[in-house]
Formats: sequence, C-alpha cells, structure tokens
Amino acid sequence: MPALTGDASEKYSRTVRVAWGLVAEHVTKLLSRRVSVLRIDSLVWQLSKVAASGKYVRREAQRLIVRYLLNAGASEHAATQVAKELTLNMM
Repeated sequence: MPALTGDASEKYSRTVRVAWGLVAEHVTKLLSRRVSVLRIDSLVWQLSKVAASGKYVRREAQRLIVRYLLNAGASEHAATQVAKELTLNMM
C-alpha cells in the first residue's frame, strides 16, 4: 500500500486510533478491568501466527486458535467466539 501523505494520512491515522480506542473500551467492559490496546494488539498478532500455522484455512485456524486460547486460560466460549471473529473472512 502506498504511503499516505497530508490530510489523508491524518484522516486514516485518526480513524485507526478511534477504532482501537473503541476496541479497548469494549474489552475493558467485557473483562471488567482496563486492558491496554498494546496487549490486545499483541494477542491479535500472536493469534494471526497461530492461524498462519493452519495455512489460513478457516476450520483449521479456528481449531488452532481455540486450542491456543484454552491453553492460555480462556474459557471455551470465549476462545470459540474469538476464533470465529478472527477467521470470519477465511475460506
């Protein structure tokens, strides 16, 4: 993707910051405790690596993500929901 300059760069930068703020707010409400945007970003990055090990095939990626999250202490419901959301556009 080409680098954005000037007004376009600022516009999208602000949109991304606002979106991450909303994600952090939602996660904070869900967990009833403050969660850093950097921690959320790190988790998403880790889970993308897990999905990559399943070659981004939806069912395999979901299985691997659920296993990873369960091993990290997540509930089965939470792990399954996260896996579904993160693999939504995979085939």
